Amino acid sequence: MSPTQEFRLGNDIESLVLRRDANGTLYSQMTDIQDIFSDAFRFKADGINILFLENEQGQGIAYYPDAVIDVVTSVLALSLPTLNLPANLATSNDGIVSSSALSLQSPSSYSTSQTLTCLQSPLYVNQNATAQLLGRPMAELSSISSNISQLHQLEHSTDQQLGHQQQLLQQLIGMVAQQNAMILRQGEALAYLIESKEREERMLAELAAAKQRDEEMHTMQKQILTSWP
Repeated sequence: MSPTQEFRLGNDIESLVLRRDANGTLYSQMTDIQDIFSDAFRFKADGINILFLENEQGQGIAYYPDAVIDVVTSVLALSLPTLNLPANLATSNDGIVSSSALSLQSPSSYSTSQTLTCLQSPLYVNQNATAQLLGRPMAELSSISSNISQLHQLEHSTDQQLGHQQQLLQQLIGMVAQQNAMILRQGEALAYLIESKEREERMLAELAAAKQRDEEMHTMQKQILTSWP
């Protein structure tokens, strides 16, 4: 009996007869898998994303004899681009290709110097695609957030300046009020001094008049005494 590969989608496990390429390497053809699981889009083995290979019949995956291949449907992988990956490539735990490619093409199709380009695993590609899709909006959001932060800082700075100006204005109003009160007190004191000076001048004038009257009386008394027989 020909070797088979087991595929699992949820609780449904199906076995698929493997194909052989021109070099005799076993593989599963993508169209064969989709005949069983029509929505098949990506595949995993022990939780690790499997890389695709390509041949003249299209895409396929390498043979994993000791594993049940988990099927990832297109509904779960809409954001992933189409991958064209080589044959039986080993992947590390982080999903990065670590071995060279084996072509399923016939020897006449490629020269010995040509190999298929190893691409990244679906998990890694999904991360890159997501980063590219989100990069520009995130940059725009970051710019908007930065502008809003600058506006908040400017508003806060303006509020602080207005508050400081209001404090200075209140202090200035208080100083003017104090100066007005001082001027009023000085005016009252000056008016009191003027009034006091006027009273003093009146008293001096009265004293001078009284002295003059005394002198006139003294002169009259002398004249009387002189004319007395």
